[in-house]
Parts: sequence; C-alpha cells; structure tokens
Amino acid sequence: MIESVYRKHPQLRPEGARAVAHGWANQVWIVGERLVFRFPRTEQGKRELWQEEQVLPELAGKLGVGIPEFLYRSEADEDVTYAGYRQIPGSQLTAEVFSNMTSAEKMELAVTLGSFLTTLHIHEPTIQLPMIAKEHWAAFYREIEAKAFPLLNGVEQDWTRELFRDFLQDPENFAYTPRLLHGDLSADHLLACSGRLTGVIDFGDLRIGDPAYDFVGLYVEYGATFTQEVLAHYKLPQDEKFWQRVSGFYSGRLSFHSILYGLDTGSDRHVQAGLENLRKTASL
Repeated sequence: MIESVYRKHPQLRPEGARAVAHGWANQVWIVGERLVFRFPRTEQGKRELWQEEQVLPELAGKLGVGIPEFLYRSEADEDVTYAGYRQIPGSQLTAEVFSNMTSAEKMELAVTLGSFLTTLHIHEPTIQLPMIAKEHWAAFYREIEAKAFPLLNGVEQDWTRELFRDFLQDPENFAYTPRLLHGDLSADHLLACSGRLTGVIDFGDLRIGDPAYDFVGLYVEYGATFTQEVLAHYKLPQDEKFWQRVSGFYSGRLSFHSILYGLDTGSDRHVQAGLENLRKTASL
C-alpha cells in the first residue's frame, strides 16, 4: 500500500514508514512519524473517505481542536485509494487516561467537547450525507434477527426484541432535529496531551441524524456523570428522550455492531467480544 504513496511522492520514501493496527474500515501507515496515511479497505470505506475530503475542509479552524487536514490524496484513476494528513499531537483518550485526569482537567475536557459537538452539529455540509433515521434502525434489527439471533439464547433474544421495540415504537425518539454527526466519537478517535483535548480523528462515519448519537461513546467510555457535564456545555436543544436514548438504546445496541462485523468478516474474536459485551450490558 505505502508503495503507492512513494511512487507518487518519492520525496517521502527516505522518511520511512510503519503500519499500525488497522480498524474496521482502514489500514493506517505513519510516515516519518509526522504523517498519517489511511487506506480504505472496502468500497464503502472509499466512499466515506471521499465524504471526509469534502466536509472536513469546511470545518477546518472552527471546532477548537485539531482535525485531519488532507495534504495527500490519491487520484480517481489510481489503483489504491488513500489520503494523508499531518499527525495531530496527542495520545488516545482511553478510559485509563481519563481516570488519571484531575477534576479541573475533566471540567476543561467537558467544556471543549460540549463546544466541539455544538459547532459540529450546527454545521450544514455542502454535500448530501447518509441519513440515520428510524428505517436505518429497523433494518439493523432485521439484520440482527437474521444473523445474530442463532447465537443468542431465548432470554437474550427477548431482551433484544424489547430493546428495539421500545425504541422504534415510541415516536418521541424521533422528535429531534437531524444534525451533522461525527458518528463514532469513541476513545480511539479522541486525542489528548497534558490533560487537554488536542484532536478528533476518523470522521469516516459522518452522517445526518440524531444528535444524541454522538454522546453514546462518551457515556460508554467515561460514564454518565462526565457525559452529563458535556451536555451542560452543549448549546443545542435536547428533546425529552435525549438522555434516555444515550444511556438506553444507543448504548444497548453497540454490541451488535461487533457481532455482525465478526460474522461478516469471519472474525470469531469480534463475535465473541460482542457477545460478551451484550451479556454485560443486558446483565443476562
């Protein structure tokens, strides 16, 4: 993969490169310990990278933290798709890193994230993005039923049916104003240094949908108290079921993403991790 970059940008070869663990959608290389190159692994990943290339320049300088600024891009006719940006300072804001932050640092983090999400959610992109709406979740449930239910016992199946039924049948869950979403605001996409948020990366899941969706990663990684502090600094309206969706449906359905990904890619590790998390979440 990295050879495709070197052929087009031979000046980068002497700097050296190393591959880092790839995610579900991308293989990532670090060049010269200063540039990050992402290589989409699927056709969907290529479309999502294109979306990032269109939307992120519109957000540059507005979000209060660093975001990828693509300096290198493959051409449409190239065999390998990629994009490269300057590495943003900081390390992943893991739950362990968060737990070692002082109260003052956590407060500053909550203010920063509240401002970041307010500005992001206000932005109206110039391209059309996929919509996460009621039918998306209905289709997601049908996929769970078809693929994951054979792995679940009767009690687990009943819990899943109830989770989706209660969510889908309540019209108040869809009374929000659709907003631009990061779509995957989890610890591995938040960068921090010396107790401060320095960057947000991996906007591949940019979508239009429920603003509550962008708070579930914070809730799962850092807990309810901190997430509510972020919400206290979030300036957009919150409908009556906003918090219930964060702490209920959106967190409850997370395990199924890992299960389905594992089934689709043949990764038993992801399947088993998803099943284990499901049983913890549902206390089954």
